[in-house]
Amino acid sequence: MNEIDRLYHQEIIRPIDFHFALFLGGLSGSASFPVMLAGALTSHATGSKHVCLYLPDYAEKNLGVSKDGHQSLQCPGLAQWRKTLRECSLVGFPGEVKPLILDHQDRLYLYRYWEYETILADEIRKRAESSLLPVDMERLKNSLSRLFPEFRETGQDLQAMAAVIAAYKKICIITGGPGTGKTTTVGKILAVLLEQPGAGDLKICLTAPTGKAAVRLGESIRSLKASLDISPDLLKAFPDTPSTIHRLLGSISRSSYFRHDKNNPLHADIVVVDEASMVDAALMAKLLQAVPDHARLILMGDKDQLASIEAGSVLGDICSGDYSEDVSTHWSRFMGNAGHADDSLDHHQHGNHPENELSSCIVQLSRNYRFGENHILEGLSRAVKEGDFEKFKYVSISSSDPCLRISPMVMNKAFRDELKERIIEGYDPFLKAGDVEQALALFSGFRILCAVNKGSLGIEGINRFAESIFASRGLIRPDREFYSGRPVLIMENDYSLSLFNGDTGLIWKEKDVPEEDAHAYFPDQEGRLRRISPQRLPRHETAYAMTIHKSQGSEFESVLMVLPGNDSPGLTRELLYTGITRARSKLTLWANDALLKSALSRKIQRYSGLHEKLWK
Repeated sequence: MNEIDRLYHQEIIRPIDFHFALFLGGLSGSASFPVMLAGALTSHATGSKHVCLYLPDYAEKNLGVSKDGHQSLQCPGLAQWRKTLRECSLVGFPGEVKPLILDHQDRLYLYRYWEYETILADEIRKRAESSLLPVDMERLKNSLSRLFPEFRETGQDLQAMAAVIAAYKKICIITGGPGTGKTTTVGKILAVLLEQPGAGDLKICLTAPTGKAAVRLGESIRSLKASLDISPDLLKAFPDTPSTIHRLLGSISRSSYFRHDKNNPLHADIVVVDEASMVDAALMAKLLQAVPDHARLILMGDKDQLASIEAGSVLGDICSGDYSEDVSTHWSRFMGNAGHADDSLDHHQHGNHPENELSSCIVQLSRNYRFGENHILEGLSRAVKEGDFEKFKYVSISSSDPCLRISPMVMNKAFRDELKERIIEGYDPFLKAGDVEQALALFSGFRILCAVNKGSLGIEGINRFAESIFASRGLIRPDREFYSGRPVLIMENDYSLSLFNGDTGLIWKEKDVPEEDAHAYFPDQEGRLRRISPQRLPRHETAYAMTIHKSQGSEFESVLMVLPGNDSPGLTRELLYTGITRARSKLTLWANDALLKSALSRKIQRYSGLHEKLWK
């Protein structure tokens, strides 16, 4: 057994990593063991959500154990490894077309991921550095004063600043936590742009990475339209039905390509992407290539929550540069008195602006309109973002607010009794609903979130526990796979059914209908219910409890978050933050102090070169 075989059999690398290494070995006689090892580890890195492998992290690192169980396999030293890779015909410099790309900072990429990252950097910088778009200043000021009350009263408003950026620039990035008004801001930005001369026929595309995120975006935009102070004719230009990114680009069955790309761009003048933190490097690169050169691109999301399920942390990398007061000063010139408008434009053209143009395209919203600055859940999420355990504890024990409860994890009968009580309280109402519409509405109000899949404190254990509770109460019949009342979470995309990873629905039977005739019901992108035969569903799982990762893009009135008893590398402050911020009104967190302290000290790190390409 050679060294690559041993790494595979010891499950240090995955089957796909192993076969990629063999593929490299078969391509060229110059693919020595160090090259095959680097290829396997680079493939493994992308599976671990990194865009590249950072060689210094593995140089001279011990991997696995030898046949005799004593000696581990040691990776080559950095200098020798780099030299070996440079001499191999399968490894290229940036810009070459080779299976592996090694850059000058010792980052090793699979070619396609190097290409994705390069496309992202080129497209973002091109838009950020483009000339200012023509804007009617008087109309802009009128729109800002009418649509942004705080701007009208004080002349200072970050939401209004975002509108100014979106008016003048081809890219605008809006980041902020839940409740900071991101969607409201984007709705008002669209109104501002539509009120510009000749803008009534603008083609606007609203999109999000998942079906449920698209539904929520559509609900928010439709609600906002009812309150916007603009003409009815312009309101008609607002799109009512956002789509998933895959649907917008035009998925091709059994292919990673899309109908819309750089050679066949979208028919769009404005493209708005919600929940941008959930979009991985590959999909974001394909989306940006399909956005026409003339179009405005608006990205919004929460840079502090968990990154995408696949490789990359695109929104985090975009927002990772220094945001200086120069940016605020720069754009406030455009928001000042009309008499200074020409001067401000002149200042911009002559270099009186931030050194990196991308920084002038980013707005970080901080004011929480849902909770207010002093609300207990806002204070808790702020402590988590800062990784401050002492502040976290102070917030959690200094308030008697019923909307927050944090309890230690003690696995005993009292704990199981309380978990049972919470499950009944949260889910009894939807199981007793009179129809599926009411059931889905009630089900969406509460969710149990877990950090792990396995074990009694993971989704599998809690879902089984919930089923046993409701079976004993006569509300479900879990002896059937598709029993009426079963909540289901879709685990993979099915474009033919327009069901996407993360979509949630219910198995339900109408009154006086046999159990075997139950159907699956999912809300579509307009909020209407679709009925699907359960046998046609793509891979799915029961969803009384779901992982925090899968909860991204969702919010619930009440959340019970359950952390495991043992620490693990996957427990990070981003995971805690994402789980906490899913709660709109009430949060119960079950976790031990030692585990919380450890998780708050641990930040997710995803290797890529995007930050450097954008900011240096």
